[in-house]
Amino acid sequence: MNWPTPAASRISARDQHRQAWPGTASTTSLGDAGTVELSRETGQAVLDLRRDLIVDQAALRAAQTYIRDVSQRP
Repeated sequence: MNWPTPAASRISARDQHRQAWPGTASTTSLGDAGTVELSRETGQAVLDLRRDLIVDQAALRAAQTYIRDVSQRP
């Protein structure tokens, strides 16, 4: 398996955790565990996936609201 080589610009997993999106909660604490660093490309892939999940959640909430509103009509 070819692992990505460390890039000059890295994104710290700890820093990403500190920049959590509003409305999200941490499920665990690592205390003072070592910092895991991702390559720029891997960090961007993680952020892209997170963005896509947030968009999907918003679409799901909108669909649920629409279904609830339509089902309550007389």
